[in-house]
Amino acid sequence: MRKLAFVVLATFVAGPASAGLFQDVYNGLDLLATPTGAPVFTSATGFHQNGSRIGRVRVVPQQLGRGWDLEFDRNFGPDSGGRPEIFDLGGLELQLAGNISATAGYTKRGFLIGTMSSSINQLQYDFRGTTGAQDFSLNGILNGTSNLEINQFGFYDLSLDLSNQSSRLNLDGLVIDDGQPLDGLDTDYDIGPINIKGNIFIDALAGLASSLGADTSAIAAVFPESPIDQIGNQIKDALQRAADEAAASIVAGEVQADVASAEGVVTINDQSGAAIVPVPEPATLVLLALGALALGRRR
Repeated sequence: MRKLAFVVLATFVAGPASAGLFQDVYNGLDLLATPTGAPVFTSATGFHQNGSRIGRVRVVPQQLGRGWDLEFDRNFGPDSGGRPEIFDLGGLELQLAGNISATAGYTKRGFLIGTMSSSINQLQYDFRGTTGAQDFSLNGILNGTSNLEINQFGFYDLSLDLSNQSSRLNLDGLVIDDGQPLDGLDTDYDIGPINIKGNIFIDALAGLASSLGADTSAIAAVFPESPIDQIGNQIKDALQRAADEAAASIVAGEVQADVASAEGVVTINDQSGAAIVPVPEPATLVLLALGALALGRRR
């Protein structure tokens, strides 16, 4: 999360130096926003459409705040002939149905403020891999929202709420077959609601001081509502516990279908309430696949 905050701040304050990076990001989003298949029609509002597949990416001015917004919208689903939307990467393929939207922008009236928000609505995914020796499939439904605001002085406000439901990992092949450990693993998880406020410069100072072995309690007292290190440590501990338990279960041949969801959830309490931070190892493949799709289509 600290790295994300630094990247967002650097992007907004870099100005003309980030023009090339911004163009690359825009081109990648434009490829992802363009519906697959044909024919693709373009409406007067700039949306591209093929059946239920609808997408658009655009940059619009923020006249009152003297800034700009980058807007991304994409609805995945069947084409005009009813065929499901499948991104074929050879041995890997990803089938999607649902909606993703995001907005990132900045204003510079008074001082620089960057914002980023996203929404995932009933995104059904089915990620499949076929090698011949070992096949797998990971499917589920994603819902979530996120909001981030950061200004040029380093103060940030982050909220996140994500849910992955009806998710299951299935394996079939020479190494792991139907009915064996890890096959049919329940991979449901929930993240949030998480609310974090702080300052990235204070976080960086605390991290540097901590790495040098200094006492950081005085620095941490400046922003007691910024539990970034606590969240990171909790996730690391949960990952280690899940890995140890999975290894022990495999040796014993008694992996439970709900081990991932039951043991991979950690509750963090701060002044804003309880935040649930899970361990979403398999579902990360879906996000990696989306990035690979944009790169593959660009080639």
